[in-house]
Amino acid sequence: MAFLLPAKYRELPGADQLEWQACYWSDWFEPEDYPAGWPAWMLRRPHHTYTNDTGREFFVVQTDRVWVGTLPAHAIPLS
Repeated sequence: MAFLLPAKYRELPGADQLEWQACYWSDWFEPEDYPAGWPAWMLRRPHHTYTNDTGREFFVVQTDRVWVGTLPAHAIPLS
């Protein structure tokens, strides 16, 4: 799905020289924050659980997107 680059990014100096990509932003929630269960708004969004190295489990919910601008590969000088 393609998204239109927001004006606040398009207006940055040099923005037209970058290749832009929308990346999803996720927030991490802990089960003890919601002892009665996950709210409906969280369950309606893309989500998954994640268990870290210590065994702690988190509920990861996609809440937004951020834009990442990079120089095109041909614009990067190789030394």
